[in-house]
Amino acid sequence: MKKMVYAAGGSRKAPPDVLLLMRRVASRLAQRGLLLRTGGAEGADRAFWEGALAQGGKIELYLPWPGFGGLKGVLERPRSEAYRIAAYHHPAWERLSPGVRALMARNVHVLLGSDLRSPAAFFACWTPGGEVVGGTGHAIRVALAHGIPVVNLAHGRRSLEEIANLLGK
Repeated sequence: MKKMVYAAGGSRKAPPDVLLLMRRVASRLAQRGLLLRTGGAEGADRAFWEGALAQGGKIELYLPWPGFGGLKGVLERPRSEAYRIAAYHHPAWERLSPGVRALMARNVHVLLGSDLRSPAAFFACWTPGGEVVGGTGHAIRVALAHGIPVVNLAHGRRSLEEIANLLGK
């Protein structure tokens, strides 16, 4: 049986209570055998990563460039196709710096895998007020365009029920 994979991320400025929730969600999903894909940034990415790691969970870490955050990833530089997908879904791509473009392309891999053809079962994230904003908003647009359900933890208990439903329990 193929291992279920989920993608996770969100704001680097997520509040402490949300970071705790992310760690708990990732711990539970690791206990259930789900593989986590994330990006290794401070805040949300690290919270999901720490939660999965605490349970010995399997993690695929995607980086925007080698050495990002002092980490080693399964992919340390996004492929050109990831940049193309990211650009298509960003309303002002031409105004982004090369570093921000790399972060956006990295998120495409978090959602679609290293081959860009293996979509996650769902994308767990957090944005302020549950809005589609910032870099996470871009990831949400990419996820939805590729048929990946988005579970925004800003929606509280409802988001936990969504995850349970996606897992079939």
